[in-house]
Amino acid sequence: SPFLMYAASLASKAGNHLVTFNLLGDLIQRGYPGMTSSYVLRLIFPGMYRNWIQSAAEEEKIDPSLVISLIKQESAFDADVISGSGAMGLMQLMPFTAVEVDPLVEQRSVVDPKNNIRLGTRYLAQLIRKFGGNTVYALAGYNAGPGRVRSWRREPAKDGTPESDMLEFIETIPFSETRGYVSGIMRNYFWYTYLMSGKMMQSLTYFWGVSGPIEVPNALTTGSEKIIDKESGDSK
Repeated sequence: SPFLMYAASLASKAGNHLVTFNLLGDLIQRGYPGMTSSYVLRLIFPGMYRNWIQSAAEEEKIDPSLVISLIKQESAFDADVISGSGAMGLMQLMPFTAVEVDPLVEQRSVVDPKNNIRLGTRYLAQLIRKFGGNTVYALAGYNAGPGRVRSWRREPAKDGTPESDMLEFIETIPFSETRGYVSGIMRNYFWYTYLMSGKMMQSLTYFWGVSGPIEVPNALTTGSEKIIDKESGDSK
């Protein structure tokens, strides 16, 4: 176990975060002491590309913590990854989606980290606006397509509260991958909010009742904890 912890740290320094996540997951399953430390938390939720994320989020007027949470879920911060279906880069954009977002974009530039963040953040912002500020619907649409989300939307839950409506929607998403994807980003967001602002989320209503950024100025560069970054030339 100590060797796996050492290997996880090395993998993180090398930028191979998927290996880090897998090793830490194994250590958590073993019940290895120290897995609840702030150091391990920062290994699980690294802060890569923070300047580019901040800039793109400010331009599109959405929460940068949501963008980095999506990137972790989509690509584990592997800028060069291309999926079997052709989705590219940090935010796993399909070529036709990239062109839809920016008709002048060249396909070869979509995998470039800065450009990928710009395009992916713009697409996410468009989905949030399309669904009236409902981030749960937007995230489901990002993964499975907005057309499917429209067909999945249900009548209000029996008690009529937005929270029960959304929790029921998440639990009844027909695609297990999308169900886990939305839940995973919500988990990521909870911890990134804590790491970046030093405050715990008090309510999940953010995900289905807010359009635009939450009130956390410079969310990726302030707070009691500073997190690791890469590629943008920032100080740590």
